[in-house]
Amino acid sequence: MKPPAELIDAVIKQHIAPLLKDVGFTKNGRTWYLDRTDVVAVINLQANRWNQLGDAQFFFNFANWYPGLEDLLGTRPCENRKPKSDQWMVSYSFHPSNSQWWRIQDWPDVDAAGAAIAADLADRGLPRLLDRMDPVARLKLLVTTNRQMELAVALGLSVGRERVAEAFAEGRSSKELFQKSARLDT
Repeated sequence: MKPPAELIDAVIKQHIAPLLKDVGFTKNGRTWYLDRTDVVAVINLQANRWNQLGDAQFFFNFANWYPGLEDLLGTRPCENRKPKSDQWMVSYSFHPSNSQWWRIQDWPDVDAAGAAIAADLADRGLPRLLDRMDPVARLKLLVTTNRQMELAVALGLSVGRERVAEAFAEGRSSKELFQKSARLDT
C-alpha cells in the first residue's frame, strides 16, 4: 500500500496540475494561483489529517483575494501576490457533490480517481471560482466613482458577503447594510 501523500501527489501530477495550468494557474506546493490585475484566485488542496496508509482523502479550499480593492482602500497588499489564508477575503470549500472528501480509494485506481476528480473540478469547481472573479471589476468601477461606498464594499467582501457588497452597489443605505451584515455573522 502507498502512503496517502504519494497517492494524492499522483492525482495532482497526472490530472489536477495539468488542468489548472491550462487555465493559467501557477503552482506552489499544493496551492495554485490565478493572478489577474484586481483579483487573485487561489485553490489549495487540503488533505485529511487522519489519512492512513492506503486511504487518501482531500478537498479543495477556494479563495479570492482582492489586491485591487486593497489598493483603492489604501491598505497594504500582499507584496508577492501569493496571499496566505488569513489574507483571503472570500473563501469556501469545494467538495464532491455527495461527500465531504474525495477518497481516492473510491475508484479502481489512482488514474481513474484523478480523471474523475479533475472532471468534477473542471465542471463544477472552476466555473464557480472564475465567476466570482468578475464582480471585482464592477465593484472597482463603482468604488472609484463613489468613494462613499468603499467601506461597505470592503465590509461585504471581507466577511464573505458578496450579496451585501452588491446590495450596496445597488443603492441600499450603508446603515441597512451594516445591520444586515451583523445579522449574517450571528
